[in-house]
Amino acid sequence: MAKEEIFVKPEEEKPKKPKAKRKLTQAQLDGLAKGRAKMAEKRAAEKKAKQKADADAEKQNRKAEKEARAKKKKAIDEQKEQQIKDKIKREYMTKRKKKIQDFAALKYKWMEKAKTPREYTEFKAAFDGITEDMIVNDKVDVYLGHFLDHYVYHHPTSKAKREAEYQKKQREKEDEKKSKDNNIELVVEDVEN
Repeated sequence: MAKEEIFVKPEEEKPKKPKAKRKLTQAQLDGLAKGRAKMAEKRAAEKKAKQKADADAEKQNRKAEKEARAKKKKAIDEQKEQQIKDKIKREYMTKRKKKIQDFAALKYKWMEKAKTPREYTEFKAAFDGITEDMIVNDKVDVYLGHFLDHYVYHHPTSKAKREAEYQKKQREKEDEKKSKDNNIELVVEDVEN
């Protein structure tokens, strides 16, 4: 086989002649230039339109994201407001309940102070006129102020104390009067000739 290969003549490749370019006329060249310019304008307009569409889409996306953030912020704010509102309501109800319980304890403490059935009915009438709203809004002292002042003023221990103070003042006045009568003042005057 090797011998056969030696005797085989390689085929010579003939150089190909370059194909002659077609010659265009000046009118054709001008038309071609106009067509290329027109296509370049068309591509530029399409590119510009695509960029504008992309910019509009991006603007819409930013707007949608901004709205979504605003909604999310609003939802969070509403949630915080609701939490604060719930907390305040719980605290208010706790304070309300405590005030009512404290008033009930005060009421029974005063009721136990009654010495006679008449005092008991006076206390009961005074305390029964108080509503929960008065208790919660701290208006009890205004309502009971006159009653308590009257009670304290006319209470037997208060009367005895006032009487003792009055007697003490009377004795002090009498003592002062007596001491003035007992004290004689000597006044020495210089007499000039």
